[in-house]
Amino acid sequence: MLNVRAASQLLNVSKSTLRRWGDQGRIEYWRISSRGDRRFKREDVERLAWQMFEEANS
Repeated sequence: MLNVRAASQLLNVSKSTLRRWGDQGRIEYWRISSRGDRRFKREDVERLAWQMFEEANS
């Protein structure tokens, strides 16, 4: 599982963009801890990165 910082770095987007995409349902996330920190599955981040790559090159 990746935190917001690590996932946003892999996608080369800001942390706020990644949070917004999560809220919009573009990428799934899980809330952990009493603070409600977000975590992303590496597979989901990689899938989204691939989709972004395909969209940019089509």
